[in-house]
Amino acid sequence: MAGRQRDHLVEKAMASAFVGTDLGAWLRQQEIDTLTVVGYMTHNCDDSTVRQAAHEGWKVEFLHDAAGALPYANAAGRPAPTKSTGCSAS
Repeated sequence: MAGRQRDHLVEKAMASAFVGTDLGAWLRQQEIDTLTVVGYMTHNCDDSTVRQAAHEGWKVEFLHDAAGALPYANAAGRPAPTKSTGCSAS
């Protein structure tokens, strides 16, 4: 990806791509009204960027099949154990 042509590069330090960057100003200069969000850490960076974009008036689409996050398990809830079918593949 680093070698691909791009219109604008945003290097961020916070969860939202808008905080501490010129992304909002650049989008306005380009007269862009819709933001498509993809990427890793759905629950953090994607969520923060989507919410802020919506609050600032952009139309937002989130491509869930181009996003992801780590699986979580804690005392409040653990994924159900996988049930064995008794079959095995050779």
